[in-house]
Amino acid sequence: MYCSSCGNQLTENDKFCHQCGAVTDAPAQQQSYAPAPPPQPYAPPAQSQAYAQVQQYTQGPEQFSQAMPADPREKLEKKFSISRNNLLAVIAFTAINIVLVLTNSDWYFLFSASIPIFVLFLGSEFINFAGDISFAAQGIAASFISLSIYGIIWGITKKHKAWIIAALVYFSIDIFLSLYLLVTVIDEFEAVTIVELAFRGLIMFYLISGTITWAKLRKLESKAVATESVYTQY
Repeated sequence: MYCSSCGNQLTENDKFCHQCGAVTDAPAQQQSYAPAPPPQPYAPPAQSQAYAQVQQYTQGPEQFSQAMPADPREKLEKKFSISRNNLLAVIAFTAINIVLVLTNSDWYFLFSASIPIFVLFLGSEFINFAGDISFAAQGIAASFISLSIYGIIWGITKKHKAWIIAALVYFSIDIFLSLYLLVTVIDEFEAVTIVELAFRGLIMFYLISGTITWAKLRKLESKAVATESVYTQY
Protein backbone atom coordinates (compact mmCIF):
# COMPACT_ATOMS: atom_id res chain seq x y z
CA MET A 1 0.00 0.00 0.00
CA TYR A 2 1.46 3.33 -1.09
CA CYS A 3 0.57 6.98 -0.38
CA SER A 4 -1.30 8.56 -3.27
CA SER A 5 0.35 11.91 -2.56
CA CYS A 6 4.06 11.17 -2.21
CA GLY A 7 4.35 7.44 -3.02
CA ASN A 8 5.65 6.45 0.41
CA GLN A 9 5.02 2.81 1.35
CA LEU A 10 2.31 2.37 3.99
CA THR A 11 0.85 -0.50 6.01
CA GLU A 12 -2.83 -1.46 6.23
CA ASN A 13 -3.23 0.12 9.67
CA ASP A 14 -1.71 3.48 8.69
CA LYS A 15 -4.29 6.24 8.59
CA PHE A 16 -1.85 8.98 7.65
CA CYS A 17 1.32 9.06 5.62
CA HIS A 18 4.37 9.25 7.87
CA GLN A 19 6.23 11.31 5.28
CA CYS A 20 3.74 13.92 3.98
CA GLY A 21 0.85 13.55 6.45
CA ALA A 22 -1.79 12.90 3.77
CA VAL A 23 -4.80 10.73 4.58
CA THR A 24 -4.66 7.22 3.12
CA ASP A 25 -7.03 6.17 0.34
CA ALA A 26 -8.54 3.29 2.31
CA PRO A 27 -12.38 3.25 1.93
CA ALA A 28 -12.93 2.73 5.67
CA GLN A 29 -10.63 5.57 6.51
CA GLN A 30 -12.27 7.91 4.01
CA GLN A 31 -15.64 7.25 5.61
CA SER A 32 -14.22 7.83 9.09
CA TYR A 33 -13.06 11.39 8.39
CA ALA A 34 -15.64 13.98 7.27
CA PRO A 35 -14.45 17.13 5.49
CA ALA A 36 -13.97 20.20 7.72
CA PRO A 37 -16.78 22.77 7.56
CA PRO A 38 -16.05 26.00 5.70
CA PRO A 39 -14.86 28.90 7.88
CA GLN A 40 -17.66 31.14 9.19
CA PRO A 41 -17.39 34.94 9.04
CA TYR A 42 -16.61 36.67 12.35
CA ALA A 43 -19.65 37.94 14.15
CA PRO A 44 -19.04 40.50 16.96
CA PRO A 45 -20.73 39.80 20.28
CA ALA A 46 -24.07 41.45 20.96
CA GLN A 47 -23.79 44.86 22.62
CA SER A 48 -25.25 45.23 26.06
CA GLN A 49 -27.68 47.99 26.91
CA ALA A 50 -25.11 49.81 29.04
CA TYR A 51 -22.54 49.68 26.21
CA ALA A 52 -25.11 51.04 23.74
CA GLN A 53 -25.91 53.91 26.11
CA VAL A 54 -22.23 54.79 26.43
CA GLN A 55 -21.88 54.74 22.65
CA GLN A 56 -24.88 57.05 22.40
CA TYR A 57 -23.31 59.58 24.79
CA THR A 58 -19.94 59.50 23.00
CA GLN A 59 -21.17 60.30 19.51
CA GLY A 60 -20.32 63.98 19.72
CA PRO A 61 -21.27 67.20 21.55
CA GLU A 62 -24.52 67.73 19.65
CA GLN A 63 -25.72 64.16 20.06
CA PHE A 64 -24.57 64.19 23.68
CA SER A 65 -26.60 67.31 24.50
CA GLN A 66 -29.69 65.81 22.92
CA ALA A 67 -29.31 62.44 24.62
CA MET A 68 -28.51 63.63 28.14
CA PRO A 69 -31.56 64.48 30.30
CA ALA A 70 -32.08 68.11 31.23
CA ASP A 71 -30.76 69.25 34.60
CA PRO A 72 -33.75 69.92 36.92
CA ARG A 73 -31.74 72.50 38.85
CA GLU A 74 -31.12 74.50 35.67
CA LYS A 75 -34.85 74.64 34.94
CA LEU A 76 -35.62 75.78 38.48
CA GLU A 77 -32.92 78.46 38.33
CA LYS A 78 -34.45 79.86 35.13
CA LYS A 79 -37.90 79.84 36.69
CA PHE A 80 -36.62 81.70 39.75
CA SER A 81 -34.87 84.20 37.49
CA ILE A 82 -38.21 84.97 35.79
CA SER A 83 -39.71 85.83 39.19
CA ARG A 84 -36.81 88.19 39.95
CA ASN A 85 -37.12 89.85 36.54
CA ASN A 86 -40.81 90.59 37.12
CA LEU A 87 -39.98 92.10 40.49
CA LEU A 88 -37.36 94.28 38.80
CA ALA A 89 -39.96 95.41 36.25
CA VAL A 90 -42.23 96.50 39.11
CA ILE A 91 -39.38 98.52 40.63
CA ALA A 92 -38.57 100.22 37.32
CA PHE A 93 -42.16 101.15 36.44
CA THR A 94 -42.86 102.38 39.98
CA ALA A 95 -39.82 104.66 39.86
CA ILE A 96 -41.04 106.03 36.51
CA ASN A 97 -44.52 106.64 37.97
CA ILE A 98 -43.06 108.56 40.90
CA VAL A 99 -41.23 110.85 38.49
CA LEU A 100 -44.39 111.26 36.39
CA VAL A 101 -46.43 112.21 39.47
CA LEU A 102 -43.83 114.76 40.58
CA THR A 103 -43.83 116.35 37.12
CA ASN A 104 -47.66 116.48 37.01
CA SER A 105 -47.72 114.30 33.93
CA ASP A 106 -50.89 112.71 32.57
CA TRP A 107 -49.08 109.42 31.94
CA TYR A 108 -49.12 106.52 34.37
CA PHE A 109 -47.89 102.96 34.06
CA LEU A 110 -50.08 100.17 35.43
CA PHE A 111 -47.23 97.73 36.02
CA SER A 112 -46.42 99.40 39.32
CA ALA A 113 -46.56 99.05 43.10
CA SER A 114 -49.10 100.95 45.19
CA ILE A 115 -47.31 101.76 48.44
CA PRO A 116 -44.72 104.25 47.04
CA ILE A 117 -47.37 106.11 45.02
CA PHE A 118 -49.78 106.13 47.97
CA VAL A 119 -47.11 107.59 50.29
CA LEU A 120 -46.34 110.26 47.69
CA PHE A 121 -49.99 111.30 47.42
CA LEU A 122 -50.32 111.19 51.20
CA GLY A 123 -47.53 113.76 51.51
CA SER A 124 -49.32 116.11 49.09
CA GLU A 125 -52.56 115.73 51.06
CA PHE A 126 -50.75 116.74 54.26
CA ILE A 127 -49.60 119.89 52.45
CA ASN A 128 -53.19 120.83 51.68
CA PHE A 129 -54.31 119.96 55.22
CA ALA A 130 -51.53 121.54 57.31
CA GLY A 131 -50.22 124.10 54.86
CA ASP A 132 -46.64 122.98 55.48
CA ILE A 133 -44.63 122.41 52.32
CA SER A 134 -42.09 120.28 54.19
CA PHE A 135 -44.56 117.40 53.96
CA ALA A 136 -43.85 117.29 50.22
CA ALA A 137 -40.17 116.44 50.80
CA GLN A 138 -41.12 113.93 53.47
CA GLY A 139 -43.60 112.28 51.13
CA ILE A 140 -41.03 112.03 48.35
CA ALA A 141 -38.43 110.58 50.72
CA ALA A 142 -40.92 108.06 52.14
CA SER A 143 -41.96 107.12 48.61
CA PHE A 144 -38.40 106.33 47.51
CA ILE A 145 -37.68 104.54 50.78
CA SER A 146 -40.68 102.27 50.31
CA LEU A 147 -39.55 101.64 46.74
CA SER A 148 -35.96 100.96 47.83
CA ILE A 149 -37.25 98.10 50.00
CA TYR A 150 -38.22 96.30 46.79
CA GLY A 151 -34.79 97.04 45.35
CA ILE A 152 -32.97 95.73 48.43
CA ILE A 153 -35.03 92.53 48.41
CA TRP A 154 -34.41 92.07 44.68
CA GLY A 155 -30.65 92.44 45.16
CA ILE A 156 -30.47 90.03 48.10
CA THR A 157 -32.44 87.32 46.29
CA LYS A 158 -29.57 86.89 43.83
CA LYS A 159 -27.55 85.02 46.47
CA HIS A 160 -30.14 84.38 49.18
CA LYS A 161 -33.21 83.08 47.40
CA ALA A 162 -35.19 82.77 50.64
CA TRP A 163 -35.73 86.54 50.55
CA ILE A 164 -38.27 86.00 47.79
CA ILE A 165 -40.67 85.31 50.68
CA ALA A 166 -40.10 88.88 51.91
CA ALA A 167 -40.95 90.18 48.44
CA LEU A 168 -44.12 88.09 48.45
CA VAL A 169 -45.19 89.42 51.87
CA TYR A 170 -44.39 93.04 50.98
CA PHE A 171 -46.25 92.86 47.69
CA SER A 172 -49.21 91.17 49.44
CA ILE A 173 -49.44 94.24 51.67
CA ASP A 174 -49.30 96.35 48.52
CA ILE A 175 -52.26 94.47 47.01
CA PHE A 176 -54.30 94.77 50.21
CA LEU A 177 -53.62 98.51 50.15
CA SER A 178 -54.82 98.67 46.55
CA LEU A 179 -58.04 96.84 47.45
CA TYR A 180 -58.54 99.12 50.45
CA LEU A 181 -58.18 102.24 48.30
CA LEU A 182 -60.48 100.70 45.72
CA VAL A 183 -63.24 100.12 48.28
CA THR A 184 -62.91 103.24 50.43
CA VAL A 185 -61.50 106.01 48.23
CA ILE A 186 -62.25 105.31 44.57
CA ASP A 187 -65.89 105.99 43.78
CA GLU A 188 -65.98 104.60 40.25
CA PHE A 189 -64.83 101.13 39.33
CA GLU A 190 -63.24 101.74 35.91
CA ALA A 191 -61.83 99.28 33.40
CA VAL A 192 -58.35 100.68 34.03
CA THR A 193 -58.65 99.62 37.65
CA ILE A 194 -59.44 96.05 36.58
CA VAL A 195 -56.38 95.98 34.33
CA GLU A 196 -54.21 97.39 37.12
CA LEU A 197 -55.40 94.73 39.55
CA ALA A 198 -54.82 92.07 36.88
CA PHE A 199 -51.21 93.23 36.52
CA ARG A 200 -50.69 93.05 40.27
CA GLY A 201 -52.27 89.60 40.32
CA LEU A 202 -49.77 88.53 37.66
CA ILE A 203 -46.85 89.79 39.75
CA MET A 204 -48.31 87.97 42.74
CA PHE A 205 -48.40 84.77 40.69
CA TYR A 206 -44.71 85.10 39.75
CA LEU A 207 -43.71 85.78 43.36
CA ILE A 208 -45.62 82.72 44.57
CA SER A 209 -44.00 80.71 41.78
CA GLY A 210 -40.59 82.00 42.85
CA THR A 211 -41.25 80.97 46.45
CA ILE A 212 -42.24 77.45 45.40
CA THR A 213 -39.18 77.25 43.14
CA TRP A 214 -36.92 78.29 46.02
CA ALA A 215 -38.38 75.48 48.14
CA LYS A 216 -37.67 72.95 45.37
CA LEU A 217 -34.10 74.20 44.96
CA ARG A 218 -33.56 73.92 48.68
CA LYS A 219 -34.82 70.33 48.57
CA LEU A 220 -32.39 69.51 45.75
CA GLU A 221 -29.51 71.01 47.70
CA SER A 222 -30.44 68.94 50.76
CA LYS A 223 -30.43 65.75 48.67
CA ALA A 224 -27.06 66.67 47.16
CA VAL A 225 -25.55 67.26 50.60
CA ALA A 226 -26.96 63.96 51.89
CA THR A 227 -25.58 62.07 48.88
CA GLU A 228 -22.17 63.69 49.27
CA SER A 229 -22.02 62.73 52.96
CA VAL A 230 -22.82 59.10 52.09
CA TYR A 231 -20.01 58.97 49.53
CA THR A 232 -17.65 60.59 52.04
CA GLN A 233 -18.38 57.89 54.60
CA TYR A 234 -17.53 55.13 52.16
